[in-house]
Amino acid sequence: MTKNSDRRRKSLAIVGAGSSGLVTLKMIRQKMPELEVFCFEKSSNTLGAWGKTYKGFVSTSTKYTTQFACYKKFDSTVPSQNDRKLSEFFKDNEYGSYLSSFKEENQLDEYIHKNHSVEKIVRIDNSWQLSVKFESEVKEYLFDYLIICTGLAERPKEIESEVSVLLSLNEEKPITNKKIVVVGGGESATDIANRLAMPSKNNQVYMSLKTGIRVSPRLHPIKGVPSDFLRNIDKRQVHNISSKELLKVVLYRVIKIKEKVINSIIIFN
Repeated sequence: MTKNSDRRRKSLAIVGAGSSGLVTLKMIRQKMPELEVFCFEKSSNTLGAWGKTYKGFVSTSTKYTTQFACYKKFDSTVPSQNDRKLSEFFKDNEYGSYLSSFKEENQLDEYIHKNHSVEKIVRIDNSWQLSVKFESEVKEYLFDYLIICTGLAERPKEIESEVSVLLSLNEEKPITNKKIVVVGGGESATDIANRLAMPSKNNQVYMSLKTGIRVSPRLHPIKGVPSDFLRNIDKRQVHNISSKELLKVVLYRVIKIKEKVINSIIIFN
């Protein structure tokens, strides 16, 4: 990392050291070792949004489908229906442990700069200028390439309202006996709504949705397997069939999808 001066090696900056940042760093080091790589993480850890969670947390996707393809630790084994403890899903801080193990095994620590907050990014000629804050001091650095890995919802959206608006949920100050509206229907919104709606909190919780959503249970109520196994059925078959057979499966699925669309149009008309 060089301050506004000539560099012999091409350099790349990665902003964020959560799930996407860690796997991106690993792949860059593996596929493009000639690059000088720096990963900036504003917090003091590399656990991302879901690696350090609240007590009682259960992931919405299974360990099998959530894990990195380049770091497989879990298979698709499903417990019997008489032993349903949701062991197929990450609980509490298990996902954080998985990320930490991934980072250590791939020796990524030396490329990660923790407590470094990227305050500003500017495109200058063919380079990217990053203003990086560390211990109250801001310095500017130039990079040839830039990858932003800060997640889909790095900052909650503020709205104007006559009632109190919360941008985060603080478990140390429990909210009880309130009437609450949760705006949105994504994973974060549904997770927060569920936590606020626990009977012990005695809240009235409503969800405000811009569009409709499909609620899918973690476990399929009829087939008894994790729902994301069914949604990712083609991906689970890739390792067991040839390319020609896979093409047949994909074409078959496309045809079936088209049939469903046509049938839906007929029905609604």
